[in-house]
Amino acid sequence: MECGDDGLATVLESFCDRWGWGVRTLMQDANQFSKKLGLTAGIYYEQEQYVSDALKQTANAAIGDPSKTAEQLHKTSWGDIAADNPFNVDFDPTSAESLESRDRMLQTADKLGQDVQSIPERVKHPFDDPADVTTEFHEPNGSHGQRSEAK
Repeated sequence: MECGDDGLATVLESFCDRWGWGVRTLMQDANQFSKKLGLTAGIYYEQEQYVSDALKQTANAAIGDPSKTAEQLHKTSWGDIAADNPFNVDFDPTSAESLESRDRMLQTADKLGQDVQSIPERVKHPFDDPADVTTEFHEPNGSHGQRSEAK
């Protein structure tokens, strides 16, 4: 380096040389620090994934789809696991699904009522074809089911 006189040039060259070595040492230290930090972050990430997968498997075993494998659960979000369970019910009574479910329930109740009403006839004729059985209703004698007595 050219700098005024020889003494000043020697001091400046020595300073720059030491400065270069100091910066090099700092860069090496920073590089080692980032490697250690990267390893720590990687280990933390792996542990977080392990715990998350274990909890997903536990939650899925309790309320989810039992046919899903561990790999499928790893790719499944927590929101999907929470949504895929028998407790996730449509509570809106005006939704299309609720109205369809209500209609199915009413049809089933009607069929049950028909089956219950046909019991006396089925008991009287146990070997007849159920499609041919009809139910007859008989009114009780007298008022309120009491027999009227002759006077």
